[in-house]
Formats: sequence, structure tokens, C-alpha cells
Amino acid sequence: MMPVGVRGMTRQHRFAAFLAVAEITDRLSPEDLAASPHVIERERKDAVPALAALARVVTVLACRGQRWGPGGSIGFEIATGAAAATPSSDLDLILRQDRRLGPDEAVDLRAALAEAAAPARVDVLLETPGGGVSLADLAARPEQMLVRTREGPRLTADP
Repeated sequence: MMPVGVRGMTRQHRFAAFLAVAEITDRLSPEDLAASPHVIERERKDAVPALAALARVVTVLACRGQRWGPGGSIGFEIATGAAAATPSSDLDLILRQDRRLGPDEAVDLRAALAEAAAPARVDVLLETPGGGVSLADLAARPEQMLVRTREGPRLTADP
């Protein structure tokens, strides 16, 4: 079984479920969404700053050789064509990291993405071999940070 999230037009229309792997007919990763030639209508970009910001963060991430893609409502909208993002939506990004991202690199990357995405807010999840960690948490350099692992969330000093 595979955990899935069924999404509706609002946060209140979400439903967590499980689906048999044999029933899955198609799958799109965040990287697939970033690489696909998606067309976002000008009206949507004007209404949803996070949609407009997507094109601007491409250059920041391409220069760094990042494997990445959109998640959240922006990813959902690109994947389905259904208008799910709102004017207050964040630009959720998933970055795949094979190597350690140092604290200074995290600070620099966070600043570059925030500048490129403005006025939209950007929220980045770094997916590492050990689990997922927030770029904002990593850049803040706390003594302990939350890492999302296959075994569940855990606090660690070294994600």
C-alpha cells in the first residue's frame, strides 16, 4: 500500500488514504513537474505570486545544479491543471540532496530563493538520504532540528 493525499479545492477538502500500488497508473515527481513544459496562464500568475515566482527560482536552482521541483498547491496545480493555489500560497519546493549542505550554503541558498521568489514566500524541503529537513531550519543552525525519516520524525543535530 502507498500513502496518498487526496486534495480538494481548499485545505478542508483533504483526505489521507492508502492505495494499492497495483492501482497506481501514473506518477509525477516534483522533478517531473519542474522539467515539464507547463503553461501557466498570465491571469493565474498575476493572481498567484507563487506561480509567477516558479519561473524566477528556476535560474537560481539551475545554476547550482539542484534536482528539484514544486510541491504543495503549486505542484498540484501544475500536475492537474486544476486551480488550487491562492494569492497567499507559498511556493513549496522539494530539493534532492546527495551530499551534505553546509550551514553557509543553506543560508546562501535560502536568501537567493527568497529574493527570486519575492513577493511570494518560499518553503523548501531538502530531501537527503537520511530524511527530509527544512532549509529554513538548516540555515538557522539550531542545536537540534526536526528530520522527517521513514521511521517517523526525529530531532537531531546532524540531518
